[in-house]
Amino acid sequence: MIGARVRQARLAAGLSLDQLASKLTRPLTKQALSKYETNKSEPSASTLVDIARALAVKPSYLLSEPEVSVTWAAYRKRSSLSTRNQETITAIATRRLESELQLRNLFGVGLKDTLPREIPVYDAQTAEQAAELVRTGWDLGLFPINGLIETVEDHGGIVLSWAEDRAFDGLSGWTGDECPVIVINSATTADRRRFDVAHELGHLVMALREDTADYESLAHRFAAALLVPRDAALRELGNKRRNLSIPELGLLKERWGLSMQGWIRRAYDLEVIDYRQYRALNILFRQHAWHRLEPYQYEGTEEPLLLRRLVWRALTEGIISAREAKEIYPAYESEKGTLDALEPSLRQIAQLPRDERHRLIAAAHLEVDEAEVELWDAASCDALNGEAK
Repeated sequence: MIGARVRQARLAAGLSLDQLASKLTRPLTKQALSKYETNKSEPSASTLVDIARALAVKPSYLLSEPEVSVTWAAYRKRSSLSTRNQETITAIATRRLESELQLRNLFGVGLKDTLPREIPVYDAQTAEQAAELVRTGWDLGLFPINGLIETVEDHGGIVLSWAEDRAFDGLSGWTGDECPVIVINSATTADRRRFDVAHELGHLVMALREDTADYESLAHRFAAALLVPRDAALRELGNKRRNLSIPELGLLKERWGLSMQGWIRRAYDLEVIDYRQYRALNILFRQHAWHRLEPYQYEGTEEPLLLRRLVWRALTEGIISAREAKEIYPAYESEKGTLDALEPSLRQIAQLPRDERHRLIAAAHLEVDEAEVELWDAASCDALNGEAK
């Protein structure tokens, strides 16, 4: 129905009904727009075009039926995140999810979901076991995960990310056909993004009893165990320690992609250090403001890459236009600008050997006149001899 599409596009644009009404060429009341969204009335063709323009979407988008529904299982946020901003985030996620699924289906890529489900969890120990089951199912062994987001994508999950207000931490759910979806905030460090993805995976795979006390704490425990399994942590730290050094924690962060503070907590949870040592290390981090910016950084890349690859593939094969690429992948334009800057100038091309020049012309799919190519070849010979200006 048109109403669902109008509402989704409005929320994705971050607009209230009043704000959308003020952007229209032909004035409409908030009440009239509300009736459109609830399907109590239908806009005329001209009004539909006007709404589409204000929302920066094609009229055909508003006329199309939604192709995906999502059941959101968990929403991690600060109390300062308003209801309207929550709705905007879920609307953007649903819209981007639809575009990604279209490309995945088109190319038959990343459709097989192998994420374990409904693993019974009721305490810290069973949360650890759930993480071990995921690692076993994905054949990850006891080694660091090189690119957790890519690993999730390789196993049929969808990870969406963009920079959001820091009041938003993560969102996860299932599509109508039970494909796992994770949404994270990219305005964070790489190690934080890894932990957020692992945390949301916990929400998706754990089946908690109704009397389970702290769902978020168990998801945290699952995330830490997924990133650093118990046996690997004890191998790295030892079974008992009197203290942990800052350089050691930093090097472990660089190797495993778990924050230094995450390692401190992991050591405490596994009883490698006692509460006194745990508390002292946390006080030390606060004294140096390391709880905000740790002295060692994880340099790994943690961002969704499958969608980017599919967008460029669809562009190269002429399946989508540049405008559609930007709608699906907003960073496309800046990425293309970077690539354009790397392309050789005409003068640089003219100075290349003849066969290389012809290869570049062919690769660019340009229609050229053979006589003009001969003239250019002649001019290029002059350039090579230092005569062209």
